[in-house]
Amino acid sequence: MSRPLQFAPGSRSAYANLGYAVLGQVTEQLSGQSYQSYVRAMLQPLGIYSLRAGKTRLQDRLPGEVRYYDFPKAPLVSSVLDGSLVNRPYGEFYLEAHSANGGLVASAPDLVRFVVALEGLRPLSRATLAEMFRRPKLPQYEKTPRYYALGWAVRVPQPQALNPPPTRASGQGSSEPPTPAGQPPLVLTLPWEQLEWSHDGAFAGSRTLLLRLPNGVVLAALFNSRPWNDWSFIAELRRGLKSATQAVQHWPDYDCF
Repeated sequence: MSRPLQFAPGSRSAYANLGYAVLGQVTEQLSGQSYQSYVRAMLQPLGIYSLRAGKTRLQDRLPGEVRYYDFPKAPLVSSVLDGSLVNRPYGEFYLEAHSANGGLVASAPDLVRFVVALEGLRPLSRATLAEMFRRPKLPQYEKTPRYYALGWAVRVPQPQALNPPPTRASGQGSSEPPTPAGQPPLVLTLPWEQLEWSHDGAFAGSRTLLLRLPNGVVLAALFNSRPWNDWSFIAELRRGLKSATQAVQHWPDYDCF
C-alpha cells in the first residue's frame, strides 16, 4: 500500500488481485459475516453448495478437495506459517487471506451453474448484468473487441471477413483509417447475451478457466497444477475448448445438472 500509483485513477485499467481483496473486506464489514458465509448464503439458493474457503496447509485441505502439484522440478519454498520447506501450493502464501481474490474452492459443475444462473437473471437483474459487461470508457478499450469489465474479460464477436471486393480508400480529409479490402468494420457493442465472457485464475498448484461463449455454451476447466508456461497453456486451452464445442452437433436437451 506504500507504493506510488502507476497512473491516475480512471485514466486506464490494469488487473490487480488487491482490488478484489479490498472488496472482500468491505463485504465482511457491511454484512457482519465472513466472506465465505456471505457468498455461500447468496449462492445456495441457486443450487451451488461446493463453495468453501481454501486452507494453506496440506493437512487442512477440505473433504473431497484435490491435492495440488507444482510444475516438475519446481523449488521448495519457506512456509509463510512456520518457515519449513514446503511445496509452493502449501505454504508460499497464506490462502486464508485470499478468500475474495482466488482463495475459494468450488467444483466445475458449480461454476457452470453460476453462469447459467446469471443468464437466467438470478441473482442479478438485466440492468445490473448490462452494467457488469459494459465497456469501460478508457482510451485503451476504444478500438478493440476485447476489454475487462466488472470482473469479466469480455470479447465482442466480430463478423467474418467477406470475399475481397475492390479496395475502398477513405475520402480525402476523412478521420477514418482505410478499411482493408474484405474486412468488415469493427463491432464494439453488442447485448451482453451475445458476448463472450470469461475469467481465468491461477495459484501455485492450480490453473482455471470459466468461459461463456456467445452461443450460450458454458465451460469450466479446473487443473490441480500450474505449468511453467502459464499463458501459452491457458491460450491453448481456450482454443481447444472452443474447437471442441464447434465439433458438437447436438447438445443434450435435458437438465445436465
